[in-house]
Amino acid sequence: MASRRRSMRSAFRVWKILCINTIVAVCPNMDLVIDSVQTVSSFYDALAPEYDVMTDMDARLVRERPFFHVFVERHSVLTAIDAGCGTGVHSILLAQLGVRVTALDVSDAMLRVAKANATRAGVAFRTVRADLTEMEAAKLPAVHAIVCLGNTLAHVLTEKKLAGVLRSFRQLLNAGGVAVVHLLNYATIARDRDVVLSTREREGVVVERSYHPKGSLLSFRTRIRRSGEVEERAVLHRPWSWRELTAAMTKAGFHAPDLYGGIDLRPFEAASSKDLFAVATRRND
Repeated sequence: MASRRRSMRSAFRVWKILCINTIVAVCPNMDLVIDSVQTVSSFYDALAPEYDVMTDMDARLVRERPFFHVFVERHSVLTAIDAGCGTGVHSILLAQLGVRVTALDVSDAMLRVAKANATRAGVAFRTVRADLTEMEAAKLPAVHAIVCLGNTLAHVLTEKKLAGVLRSFRQLLNAGGVAVVHLLNYATIARDRDVVLSTREREGVVVERSYHPKGSLLSFRTRIRRSGEVEERAVLHRPWSWRELTAAMTKAGFHAPDLYGGIDLRPFEAASSKDLFAVATRRND
């Protein structure tokens, strides 16, 4: 009987997701928040074809390359995990520097794009499909560095899960290993109204990113316009503060992180920096 009830609940959840996704496709202008049912994996599976437009990947490869040169040299990085690799921009930059990379993401579609991008860039790396909260079960190798960039940790919605993810990072690092984590600096983003984060266009495709208040969380929405059609999707983000991240990393077994306001390692200013980069080495106690 218990097994039958679980099967019925699972079937209902699938039916609910299919119904809501159908409504969004037919009525793309409807102010419909689908956060409660759309998973992170389904959100990024659908977004994968336009992700590189949204994030301006070509410009990022140029802009972020100097950081990785410094990072790899300073910390003697030979092996790394790219946690939440997306379409592979950071895995590519690390691989181009001779680092052996394991690229991890929850989205199969994003991993397929990452492999294609790696082939075009003339590099290769291992890919693993797993959620950040499942890293221990994924049987990942111990490494010199873990990079978790692109605001990935915002998808971790509770303190308990954030603590678990950061403990996994620490456990996967060799003695003296280093983690670098990026989040948006949510102190500079209004929490009481809708905020457009960016709008980019390439080859007739327009991708808009925005935040919408959702209680203590934020609804991260993408709006894609192509050939007269509009697609809207949403997923929840947790607006972690620099204090929360610093405390969580220290509690998870890292030295107090160095904080920066950009990937160019400019000083972090809590009231004005758009980004937050935290670089911390593993404690050996």
